[in-house]
Amino acid sequence: MPLSLKEKTKPRVETLDIAHGGWSLQLAPSHGAAILSCQYNGRDILRPAPPDWFQTPNPLMTGHFPLAPYSNRIENGTFQFKGRNHVLSWDKLEQPHPLHGTAWQSKWDVVQSDVKKVTLQMCHAQPSQTWPWRFTASHSLCASEDGLHFTLSVTNDDTQSMPSGLGFHPYFATHDTAELQFQSRHVWMSNDDKLPVRLAKLPEAWDFTRAKTVSKVSVDHCFTGLKLPAYFNWPQAHQRVCIQGSKNLTHAVVYLDNPTKAACFEPVTHMNNGLNWRHEHADTGIEILNPGETQTAEMILSIEDY
Repeated sequence: MPLSLKEKTKPRVETLDIAHGGWSLQLAPSHGAAILSCQYNGRDILRPAPPDWFQTPNPLMTGHFPLAPYSNRIENGTFQFKGRNHVLSWDKLEQPHPLHGTAWQSKWDVVQSDVKKVTLQMCHAQPSQTWPWRFTASHSLCASEDGLHFTLSVTNDDTQSMPSGLGFHPYFATHDTAELQFQSRHVWMSNDDKLPVRLAKLPEAWDFTRAKTVSKVSVDHCFTGLKLPAYFNWPQAHQRVCIQGSKNLTHAVVYLDNPTKAACFEPVTHMNNGLNWRHEHADTGIEILNPGETQTAEMILSIEDY
């Protein structure tokens, strides 16, 4: 299938279609580089956007969006860095804390596209209340016979060093009795605001070393010591997604919510609210980028029969 550029109205949303190696995707670069549809041989792998999505476009209701320049929440939008106190601005009616960075709320420009690969870029050209440093983010998706490759990077364009974090936010399709399986060492227990309060051993209910049926588990927490690959299984179809990634994806945010059928396994580089734990916990995963430096993360989804 050749790449096509489509335009929808009310509001206007541009989409890109790519298809290769059994994979077919539809992206919305203008709305957070969100994936509206992701199928393998005609079967949904990621959650499809709802039919009325184009009427009220919202990346949170799609199958995937990139996380940059941080993942998850920053408590009250406030943190200290290099002796300065920073206060971020966000939509407090939607979320009690800033969530998932700025990339998912931004318009991405198409740098390159063909039937196999799309490369997108967004430029945070001026310090702002959403993020006080200049940066450029790049995001590419490449479909091949051996999998769907995601690459995400952030480059510090500022004159000062800045903290940085990256991640991927796939919502997997919950066919049949879907299962999740992965290895980790600990989990951050959270308060009512879903902010980490203490590091704990894995309770049996959240130990995914053996696959667990996602509809039987309720969790919205950050796991540490992540060891990829992870697997999202569809036992009735005897098929699974193998989730691999770069070594700096040391944490995973897992969100399983049966009432909404949300099933997220988010490989990320740092813990939730990591900017406010840097002075108390050595292994937050937050990276410091000097001017001109780049942080990169990669994720690969491949389909296996089992």
